[in-house]
Amino acid sequence: MDEKLRDVVKDLFAKDEVDVVVSLKLSEGCVAPHMYNKDEDLSSMVSSPKYPMGIVISMIQEKHPDAKIGVVVRGCDERILIELAKRNQVKMDNLVLIGIACTEEDAEECNCETPYPTKIDVGERVEGITANPDMEKISQMDMDERYEFWKAQFSKCMKCYGCVYACPMCYCDNCILEEDIWVKTGELPPEFPTFHLIRAYHSTDRCAECNECERACPAHIPLSTLYRLIRKDVESMFGYKTGVDIKEKPPLTTVLEEET
Repeated sequence: MDEKLRDVVKDLFAKDEVDVVVSLKLSEGCVAPHMYNKDEDLSSMVSSPKYPMGIVISMIQEKHPDAKIGVVVRGCDERILIELAKRNQVKMDNLVLIGIACTEEDAEECNCETPYPTKIDVGERVEGITANPDMEKISQMDMDERYEFWKAQFSKCMKCYGCVYACPMCYCDNCILEEDIWVKTGELPPEFPTFHLIRAYHSTDRCAECNECERACPAHIPLSTLYRLIRKDVESMFGYKTGVDIKEKPPLTTVLEEET
């Protein structure tokens, strides 16, 4: 996959379709995002592990708004960029997406329903994970049982803000979860359910199923299951699927004119 990715990038540079390409670079045993230019050696470019590129692109475009940027994306990266674009955090017109399909192992690790981007340049499409035992178990609970289940899960929270900092859709300069009026300072675990309900509400129509929140959680709270349940409710109530149509407005940030 790495060689195929490098060939795709070389072709984009040869055709002058991009000024730079943002991908992962392997250096001294570590992998991190890197902005490659046309004359740079691509032998260090790698396709894994999964790394959320949304905020990286947002920061680059803030400094270089007119640059034509190629960016290596998986399915969740594409959905993230679409949602960020709807919120004026990135400019999709200046991006060339280089799509990587996740492997079966990747899909299973993230429990992802759509482990591939719209256009696949590298890899082969695999089917997503639709069966989720945790979701099935919770869906069969009544409201009191659900309350007790999530109360037990959130009691493990140490308020490290790992879920917030890892989320590529959390871009606010001032996080409401750090305001004492909403979340009391020095209280562990945070008051139930305020902290996690605020976080869940802010993720309702923007969660792109990247699983970074759960991967970052040291308490192993099943956050991706919570947000997946919420996404299902949003789709059922509003017919809205996150990261699919860039022209479709997010339901919770859209003001409707009242008919007279």
